[in-house]
Amino acid sequence: MISKISRSKYLDVIYSWFNDVSLNENASSMQPVRRTSGMVKKRAHFFHSQLPRGEEEGDGRSVVTLYGYPNAECPTNLWMCFPMTKLDYAQCLQVWTKAWPCLTCISRRTPPNGVQLLAYHRVLNRKMNPHRDNHGGNIVLNLVNGEEVPWGENPTVGGSENSQVRGSSVMIFTRGRPMTMTLRYASPDREVTQQTKYYTTSPSFQMKMRDGWITVLDVVDDMLMLHSVNWDDDDAGAETDVRFAWVYRWLGVTHDYYTQGCTVRRTKEMMKTCKRDINEVNHDLEREMV
Repeated sequence: MISKISRSKYLDVIYSWFNDVSLNENASSMQPVRRTSGMVKKRAHFFHSQLPRGEEEGDGRSVVTLYGYPNAECPTNLWMCFPMTKLDYAQCLQVWTKAWPCLTCISRRTPPNGVQLLAYHRVLNRKMNPHRDNHGGNIVLNLVNGEEVPWGENPTVGGSENSQVRGSSVMIFTRGRPMTMTLRYASPDREVTQQTKYYTTSPSFQMKMRDGWITVLDVVDDMLMLHSVNWDDDDAGAETDVRFAWVYRWLGVTHDYYTQGCTVRRTKEMMKTCKRDINEVNHDLEREMV
């Protein structure tokens, strides 16, 4: 299975800075495999840089401008995104219509323009560790100190603004084997600004993500809590060992992505921020946008 995943041209390449390894090729990785797609802002065209040679990538290359969600743990030269297909968007509209009463005002205005398809394989123990999507670890401290809820610029990821729109929801559609989402919050026994390793939870903050269910994460959930997804031992009778999750987001930042390879065309700021490029897995980037 790992061999098939590593050779797939349908999936994103995901690479961990922390472990210095390609996660699609690593049997010990717990990250779900994924495919990132976004709405097209500008169809295929040739990019012509206005900066001196070498300060910006992609001069003269064919690119498509997309709304793409970045991978903070992955080097920027491996950020990937594909155009949303008509089938992607048809499903997006159906899920958005059903979830509309539970969405924030911003997310009610228009359907999502970005989606990540995540595949969790039970046999590989793929899951999602506790994290926040669109807020830094100091968000609680800022609120305690009387600062306003962040509303302007997003956190910076790899020299680029995180693309998720402030105040928007995250909408998740599940198919396949159920998994449990857990929300972790500050322990009542410690200061509210405690480190996240002390966060706790309770059954009231856990929900089963069943086949065909839609889950909505609110902005407040992401500010004050961490969320994670894990397998349940009591689902031994499930008909499948795989869970597919379509994670829909409202994105406000676009990037150019190469039509050959589907990786991001890095700007001057992104090139400065990147610690180093990961070239040893570039042989796996034989993808084309269709």
